[in-house]
Amino acid sequence: MGGIIIGATVAYLVLMVFGDLKGGTEFPWYTKLLLIAVVVFALWLTIAIHELGHVIAGLSQKFEFRLLSVGPVLVEKELGKLKLKRNTNFNTFGGVALCLPTDQENLNRRFAVFAFGGPLASLIFGGILSICLIYFQLDPSSLAFYLLESLLLISCILSFCIALVTLIPMHSEGFTSDGGRIINLLRGGPSAQIESTLLNAIAQATSGIRPSLINPDPILVALNLPYESPLKPYLSGLLYNHYQDVGELEKASWHLDQYLEGAQYIPKGYVASLYLEKAWFEARHNKNISLAKDYSFREKAGVMVPKSQVLRVEAAIAMGEGNNSLAVKKINEAIKELPKLIDKGAAIAEKEWLEHMLEECRVKN
Repeated sequence: MGGIIIGATVAYLVLMVFGDLKGGTEFPWYTKLLLIAVVVFALWLTIAIHELGHVIAGLSQKFEFRLLSVGPVLVEKELGKLKLKRNTNFNTFGGVALCLPTDQENLNRRFAVFAFGGPLASLIFGGILSICLIYFQLDPSSLAFYLLESLLLISCILSFCIALVTLIPMHSEGFTSDGGRIINLLRGGPSAQIESTLLNAIAQATSGIRPSLINPDPILVALNLPYESPLKPYLSGLLYNHYQDVGELEKASWHLDQYLEGAQYIPKGYVASLYLEKAWFEARHNKNISLAKDYSFREKAGVMVPKSQVLRVEAAIAMGEGNNSLAVKKINEAIKELPKLIDKGAAIAEKEWLEHMLEECRVKN
């Protein structure tokens, strides 16, 4: 979705700059720079409306609001209160809406409504802007009105683009569109059960429930359904986190290997995270430093991989090599990065693991 939206934005910006659609040549040269700011704000606004639609739909289904992130703006619910923060996680700049179901009743239909809320909000917003553009004529000789009309027009185009693209049912490079999710959930059967189980578990994790406290039973049931699904590797990843957090390392190891086997279904930007997790497990739990190094270098960590994970792996390898001073440095750096994690539950568990590593380093020194 992001590529198409950005493409539409850039294409329209080119038209605005070089096509003089609204007689922009009559204005000062810096008008073109102002148009860039208009486009950026329009992109932020239309994505915010889309994500807000998901939130409103979630609330209508008695979901509990937990998080809304668009660009540098983050609204999060903490201890029953809404807090406005600066978003420092680049991975959520494209928009994230998180609402958590408070019960298990009819989750398929309710998650489908939640998914439809975003495209519906985009359609409504685009329709309102269309009416404004048709029935309200602004003074074309005023720079302020020219920029306002440009904002309305760009926002209108982007809103309809977002609605169209997200409603098209598709699964590509590990991502499922809203339309694909809606059809999948309403169709019922094992596919819908896998989807709703995954969405529920992810919602719990990102809302701050640590892996050990997430019930593994429904995840195991979904994983063992006799149905092939590109979402099953994610279920294995959730179970790996759970069993590692409760200390059942043999089960954790098995599910981690299953997660790795499904790497072809994971977005390319996240594959390095799988190899790093395997490197962590080998270094920290199996004490196999050579194998840990091998996995850590298999795929270059890009912007989609949490920095805390990279530092956690480096700390475990340093400890395994007896370099405790380097390990302490990496551990402290990793702890500082944990608040940036999308998975707030994992952040709680990882902080505890890292603090245990610090204690071990101090004892050895």
